[in-house]
Amino acid sequence: MDFLYKKIWTFLDGEAQLSEADPYRSALWLWKHFITRVSSHDEREKFETTLSQPQFKSWTILHEWWNATYHYDKPDEDEETARFIKDAEEKQEELAEPDRMGYHVVLSHLFVIEMVWYSRIKEFDAVPSAQLQARQQQILQQINDKLFLARKRALKQAVWQKIAHASHALATNSESAETDKAYLGSTLEVCPWLRCEGGTILRKPAYLWDRQARKSVKTCDIPEAFPAFYCVSHTWGRWRRGSVHVEGVDWAVPTNSRFDVVHLPEVFQRLDWPVHHIWFDLFCIPQEECPEQAEEIGKQADIFRRAACNVIWMHDVVGWKILEKSVMWLGLNYLHHSNPRENRIIERLHDLDTQLKEDFASLNPDVLLNPWAPVPESEAISETEIEFHERNPGSWWFSSLWTLQEAYLCPSSLLADRNWNLLSVGDSQLLTLDNLASIAYSPASDVADTQDRPAAVEVLIFTMKRWELTDLSSSSRMSLLIAAESRQSTGPRAEAIMSALGVTDWFEDYRKQHGRAPPQIDLVFKLYPLEFLHEAQRKIGGPFFLQFRAPPNTIEDAEIGEPLGTMLPLAYKSSKWLVTQSMNFSTLGWTASLSDTWLIQSDGTVVLKEAAILNVEEDDGPMAHREGPITISTPTGFRRFDSFRAWESELPRVPHRFAVAAVRYNYRQLGIILEGAKSSSEEGGLVLVKTGVFMTLEQWCGEDLIKVVPVNWRVL
Repeated sequence: MDFLYKKIWTFLDGEAQLSEADPYRSALWLWKHFITRVSSHDEREKFETTLSQPQFKSWTILHEWWNATYHYDKPDEDEETARFIKDAEEKQEELAEPDRMGYHVVLSHLFVIEMVWYSRIKEFDAVPSAQLQARQQQILQQINDKLFLARKRALKQAVWQKIAHASHALATNSESAETDKAYLGSTLEVCPWLRCEGGTILRKPAYLWDRQARKSVKTCDIPEAFPAFYCVSHTWGRWRRGSVHVEGVDWAVPTNSRFDVVHLPEVFQRLDWPVHHIWFDLFCIPQEECPEQAEEIGKQADIFRRAACNVIWMHDVVGWKILEKSVMWLGLNYLHHSNPRENRIIERLHDLDTQLKEDFASLNPDVLLNPWAPVPESEAISETEIEFHERNPGSWWFSSLWTLQEAYLCPSSLLADRNWNLLSVGDSQLLTLDNLASIAYSPASDVADTQDRPAAVEVLIFTMKRWELTDLSSSSRMSLLIAAESRQSTGPRAEAIMSALGVTDWFEDYRKQHGRAPPQIDLVFKLYPLEFLHEAQRKIGGPFFLQFRAPPNTIEDAEIGEPLGTMLPLAYKSSKWLVTQSMNFSTLGWTASLSDTWLIQSDGTVVLKEAAILNVEEDDGPMAHREGPITISTPTGFRRFDSFRAWESELPRVPHRFAVAAVRYNYRQLGIILEGAKSSSEEGGLVLVKTGVFMTLEQWCGEDLIKVVPVNWRVL
């Protein structure tokens, strides 16, 4: 268990002597003693190198909260502070919407969990997990889950508070004289399923671009063992024209109709970035098919996670004025909810409303292609671009499949417009991609009537929803797979997302054997290689099948008999069905997968030879106990039922309907609903379609009651 308390106690190495009489006062005393110890830069840096990514984020926001960096009313006396954090813990347990509790309550609760809770369970932590009883292991798992949720919620609140603080300072002309812009990403841990275990070292890119020498250099020739570099994320493939020689690059560089690659070396040299090197795909990956290109494509996850920072270059965005004001409006609205009677905040909100309306009114409605960052009327706009922006908000960057992978690998990316100006609130607060997704879907966007929200803010909110980035800071492999269905790629789709998924074995095995990337033949529904889907299923486990379609499939689809891919997270026939994520839990936390033997076929169907069926009627025996509350997807949303029998009583009769568990999580089962009929083929068996998903609630049944039985099913 990775409580900050343990790290602090270890770092102090027994310097502090605690009283067990009052755990709150003891925690405060230890914290204050520690804060004094790490007041020097060297000591603080020494401590921070021992922290994991989630611990570092938690420590950062707690330290800023304690120092009142972005607020003004923190209690000072120990008695008052102890009382304050006790009250915060009680409020956290009482209220159902933690996101609306406010900065102080949520950060205080995080302090309690990090610094107080550990004292309650440290005797468990001292015992090897294999020696703990099942109930003790369950308690520890639940506490770990609460620690994770507390950190995630507190990080969101800290980001909102930070943006609100910067927005208020800018709106009231009270910005500080700080010269260094700061930023705080909203993601607690990036792609936790890619977490390096056992001291694994991330691979370096083969090439980096030396900004001052203006040439690509091999990383093996750079004196530093681990040179710092920034990555640049952008999209260009759909506008490719020919190729050109760029001085300093050893291969021909593709040209495009959006920007001039020949002038980029000069641009990169002028950028005021604190790194000597950058990674830019056109200059750092050989652009013709060769073994070196395939190797670099296979290690995209390592490259982007090793980067000191990622900058998204939106070369179709001409400026940030409207978006900056939209974020300021959200920041001030967040403060307004905290201080509803503060007239100065209300006045500034009104001023921003007026400015945003004027900005929108000044745009030519006939050329209103992208209100998120409008293109000047003077520029020639193609019909394709007009059609794209009529249907889709935001930059072209959002529509690329490759950039989706980069967004997942670097959710806290900075955003640059076509002239490389970074998006920020004023001169002090840089904004990241996950900041935008987080604050757009937060209490900061709450209004009594949606008509009260400025149109520009509505566009920002819709942008995050349209491109399925609303849960970017709480991502999973499944959310990435499903978001991929709304993105475009001019090349192989699996290669564009495999690194962020951690599904690269199929690619690497072929590359090492043949010296090139796998050929794009026999793709399932012309989308992905079968080997890629097999590996994705194996690594994701049961959650791979926990998605559903809108509108849902029905038994009539099963009667047609055509492969429909109802079990797969693919937008097959996207004009008819959309894939929707059902449950975004971390795949690291499953107790057991019950679908490992299910086999995806080349035609997109899935063959089941065994299944854990939960809605079986038996008068006695273990099956008789399989009743309890459940939540099931319906055409109108998720509904709760008292039992499977209660659910089925509201449905029309069909030849066969099954609720099949795919995943077990502690004492809950998560699974799929199948409907169908007997196959007319010689092999017999059942032909089914997936029509929904379900989750059992509470302690529905003991794990020993879940039986896997032989079946002979083909799911279309």
